[in-house]
Amino acid sequence: MSERSRGIAFVLLAALLWSTGGLGIKLAEGGPMAIGGVRSLFALPVLIWAFRSSFASAGPTLRRPGVWAAAVSYAVCVTTFAASTRLTTSANAIVLQYTGPIYVALLSGPFLGERPRTPDYVALGGCLVGMLLFSREDLSATGSTGIALALVSGVAFGLLPLFLRREIASGAPLEAQVLAILLGNVLAVVGTLPFIILSPPVGLQSWVSLALLGTFQIACAYLAFARGLRYLRAVEASVVQTVEPVLNPVWVWLGVGEVPGPWAVGGGLVVVASVLARSIWPAPATIRE
Repeated sequence: MSERSRGIAFVLLAALLWSTGGLGIKLAEGGPMAIGGVRSLFALPVLIWAFRSSFASAGPTLRRPGVWAAAVSYAVCVTTFAASTRLTTSANAIVLQYTGPIYVALLSGPFLGERPRTPDYVALGGCLVGMLLFSREDLSATGSTGIALALVSGVAFGLLPLFLRREIASGAPLEAQVLAILLGNVLAVVGTLPFIILSPPVGLQSWVSLALLGTFQIACAYLAFARGLRYLRAVEASVVQTVEPVLNPVWVWLGVGEVPGPWAVGGGLVVVASVLARSIWPAPATIRE
């Protein structure tokens, strides 16, 4: 398997795990911000285990501004997305979060020196059209606070791969990306602690759901995403990960019987076709120009 194919496989795995978030958050009862904080709390043991061999030498990595910038972006992304999913429709939350690739496309050149190519723009355009089609039946103006949080989540979601790729480009080891994700979850837990105390998750189902989300949908997914970013440009990774909003309603359909309509199916096919086309497009000679 080539390095590019390996990167695509890792990002696809991350998107698959991320896509279970909508169903898991729907099954959890509790305060919107508390849901996001507890989910990150359950992610910490896996991330600590993944970083276990690097704790002794973490000092220099902790002094890297890019690691902290990625950690803050991550914390904002996961907490606002969880809260927005509780405060507005799942379609609003996932589609608005996926404005993130737009920021990646706009900032990859000046921020990373990774100039998007024509196939990147075509694929991103196809993904955006597909997401609009796929959300046509459900996107609504309900939940203004949730919509605002989803837009904030989209900005943070776009900045995260930019900061992680910048660390990779500067020669930082994979452990730096793992540490950024670990710190991001710590920040998410600390930032939402008052909400966790005041309005914790209610019932065994909520705690089990959040434990599974934290372990797999957060920790394992972001570890896979960080590894995939070592082999893909930021824009390429953003295109591949857009299979998440397509799979999200599939799990909701299987879990709670919410059947996607024809617009959702058609939009999903457009996204999958765009991702597939960009994935098989000939790779550039180097991921950094």
